Amino acid sequence: IVGVFLFSTAIATAVLDPGEGVSGDRLDATGSQLNISDTSIGSDEEDDFGRGNLPSKEEGCFPTDLCKLSGGFCVKTRKQCKAYGGTFHPRGCTGKGCKCCVPSLPLPSDVTWHVVGSDQFVRFPMKMNWYKAQALCQTYNLNLYHPIDSVAVSEYLEINFDTNWYWLYAKGNGMAQVWLDDGVDLTSADPWWPKIYSAYWRNNGTNTCLGLITWNNNYEKDTVLFARENSCTYYTAYGIICG
Repeated sequence: IVGVFLFSTAIATAVLDPGEGVSGDRLDATGSQLNISDTSIGSDEEDDFGRGNLPSKEEGCFPTDLCKLSGGFCVKTRKQCKAYGGTFHPRGCTGKGCKCCVPSLPLPSDVTWHVVGSDQFVRFPMKMNWYKAQALCQTYNLNLYHPIDSVAVSEYLEINFDTNWYWLYAKGNGMAQVWLDDGVDLTSADPWWPKIYSAYWRNNGTNTCLGLITWNNNYEKDTVLFARENSCTYYTAYGIICG
């Protein structure tokens, strides 16, 4: 499924929101914080997954902000991470031989996969900025979604749900808006809103994130994408889609 195995790209490219906490905040499907943080690593308490003690903190290893935001901790071997039921990522920790291990939760029973042509994603009806939305997706070993057909996904979401817009898995890198899973730049040829005079495709600041419009039948006009400057931090999407 698109995006499930692409977290390593996020570790390499995503930038933690400087206005958000970096104490290991990790969100479940209700938006509540899970009990996993840098200070709890190596404790004798169970984590919120009910899987016993957290592994001991590796000496000389330090998780990056993004690793901590995703609920990760540092290990030195894949075997250590696998023993905890986590996903091993080569980036995300500093220190010699240190890697980030991110445990994952199963999707809640009331969350279903939506299929639109070749697109498959899950939806959370929650309000969050881009960084918290990405952290929510990573809780379930997913990322914010990169649609294969943005217009078709917009149409489906508008017809089936009363939500104005959603975050997508792309943000500015200082030169362009770029999809974080495959590194492809968005261009003026993509379905930007409004189509005739849109300059959104030129907004490429590192705190500028991509949104998918799902209102006013914009899908009929092929105008479903927008990216406002500093939107990652200062705008709150009305829904989250992960894949």
